[in-house]
Parts: sequence; structure tokens; C-alpha cells
Amino acid sequence: MEDPELAAVVDPESAFSRRDPAAQWSLAALILGLGAHLFGAPDSLTMYDGDEFPYNYGAVTPAPGALQDNVALGALNRSGLTNVATALANASPAESPRVVSADNANALLRLWTEGQGGDAASSAALIRACVTHEYQPVRVASAAIWSLANPGDVPAGTVLFQALDSASESARGIARTVLESGGYSAAQVEPPPSVQPPSAPDQLKPVSLMVHGTWAYDERWWRPGIGDFHRYIKSGVRPNLWARPSVYYWSGRYQVPDRDWAVHDLLSWAGQHCLRGVDTIFAHSYGGQVAMRAVAAGLGVRTLVFLSTPFFADDKPSLLAIQGRCRIRSFRTKGDIVLGANKLTRFLKNPLSPKSIRPPFSEKFIGGMVTGHSATHDPDTWRNKGLAALI
Repeated sequence: MEDPELAAVVDPESAFSRRDPAAQWSLAALILGLGAHLFGAPDSLTMYDGDEFPYNYGAVTPAPGALQDNVALGALNRSGLTNVATALANASPAESPRVVSADNANALLRLWTEGQGGDAASSAALIRACVTHEYQPVRVASAAIWSLANPGDVPAGTVLFQALDSASESARGIARTVLESGGYSAAQVEPPPSVQPPSAPDQLKPVSLMVHGTWAYDERWWRPGIGDFHRYIKSGVRPNLWARPSVYYWSGRYQVPDRDWAVHDLLSWAGQHCLRGVDTIFAHSYGGQVAMRAVAAGLGVRTLVFLSTPFFADDKPSLLAIQGRCRIRSFRTKGDIVLGANKLTRFLKNPLSPKSIRPPFSEKFIGGMVTGHSATHDPDTWRNKGLAALI
């Protein structure tokens, strides 16, 4: 299932009972937010202070200790979801149980309502039950929360590993955020080759290029010849977009040292291939961090386009350094569930980690909610929103 565009989330009652993609992703966002509240990190739900998350969590207060089987399974049994508790207890690594569906809407809604009233056990039971939900977006969001609280949990871990092959970029992004953050140290997201293809002849005119984000080395959208976004940009937006075999890429791994190497390699690549400078960089997600730091380090660029890029307090020096060096455009959507999972993971690894900040330039919110992380490199979004005219 590819990520749908959500103009707005649906209300909780409908999210539990409906079966359409909008309801599935709305319920996924609701579950992720509930987990963030239980972890004591509600600000991870939005990119900036003052932004509004689409759901209200009533009297839910921090209670990370509730995210344990001895608490959740008892509440499941009391709520009549005994079959869910049994399936979880008997789960094997080979297969994640699929027990809960929209048919259980009343029981799930009851747990949600009790949790809203301050019953942490009911909130935990809701998240635990949804690890077995029939719909992958709900399973992945629930498994992400449960895995962050219980790194060795088999049912949740199986859901996340299965999501690595999902057709949904949002589901893959959430799963990889948790797996590579340390919750599953054995998880290995395949890296690209260590040696790049031979260099093509140097360009005698300024060129444009794309910088993919975390875990996106194996994605198609940015690749010359086969990527839909690459074809769209090259067909008329920036005909000088690099399309030769020696395209720039980086490992896409999540850790800071990997982005350090990516910045070094981008500077080296541009020095070899862009003798007349760089026209435009289209940089998605953490690829925007790579491009930003390269420009701050002296890479000459006419236009830098950020696509769903997060910015944090420790980015201030780079953000200030690029001011005046190039034209800057930044596109994003609100309620980005992948960046929400990323912020929550950062907080749990280090509660003192730098908070997200607004950059010192304007950003354009292009509509849609929750599933918009990939929308910023979607050709249809660019056509429908007229984004090409803005760069």
C-alpha cells in the first residue's frame, strides 16, 4: 500500500471502525501520539513548539512503566480481548499475529476512552493489542512504541522487520527509525557499495543533483533513469539534473558519523563533477542535513531545496552559515509521522538531545497530514501544488 494523501485525520471513533487508508493512518498517528504521551514526550508529536497535533489525549500522563506485558495483558483480559492476549503470548519470530481488526472497534474504543480518563493500563493495552492489528500502518506504529519500551519483544520486532519490505515509505521509515536506533542492535539495513562507479566526464555547466535521505539509498525515486521524481525534475524543472552513472549517494544510515562522511563525500563529488558549480540541490529528509552542512562548509550552490527536512538546535551554526549563500526553499507537511517517530526515538535515547527548531527562513506547508514525508518528492504533489514555480 502506497502512502495516501490525508487532507485531515479522522476522528478516533471512525479511526477504530473504518477500514479505508485514511482511517488506518489516522489510527497509526493516534497510537504513536498515545505512546509519546506515556513516554512523557508529547512534544515529539510536532516539529515545532506551538504546532498542533490533530488529537487530544485528555488526562493521559507519563507512565512508561505501564508499557509492559504484565500491565497490558491484564487489561486486555479485563476488556474481553482474551484472544489477543493469548496470541501475543504464543507469538513466534516467524509470523506476527493478526488478531485485531475494525470488528473490535468497540473494545478498542473503550480502551481509548478509559485511557483518556487517566487509566494507563488501558492505554498500554490498546497499544499492545494494535501490534496485532490487521492493517500494517496501525501495526507498525504500535510495534514502534512497544519495541522502544521492550527492545526484545518478539511480536513487535517481527512487525518492524516485516515493514522493511513494505510498499509504504512511511511504514518503512518508522520501522527503520526504531530498528537502527538501537532497539534491535542485530538489525542491518543494507548499505550501498563502498566504492562508487567510475566518474563520468566533468560537466562544463552548473549541474543540479538530488541528495536522498536516511535509509533511502535503495529507493527508486531519486535514481536517474528509473526514479519518478528524478524524471519529473529533469523533464523541465531542472534539465541540468545529473543523470550519469556516477550519481552522488551516501550510506543513508541514521547515525551522525554516517552523515559526517556523507558531507565529506558530497564535497568531494562536487569537486570532481561540478567544475562550474552546483545549480540546485533537492535534498530529502536527513539528506537536507547533509546538503546544508556541505553548503555551510563552502559548497557553492545557487538554490537549496529542503524536502521534509528536520532541523534541530545544534543545526543553528549551519543554518546561519547558509544564509545569503544561496536561495533556500523548504517544503513539508504537518503531522509527519516519520519525523514524529524520529523525534520520539531521539528523546528516548537521550532526553537532553537538541530539540527541533524553526529554521531562520520561511517554509511552505504543502497540505496533507501524517503520511506527508514522501509527498515532498512526489511528482503529483509538485504538479498539483505548483512547487516548480516556487524554486
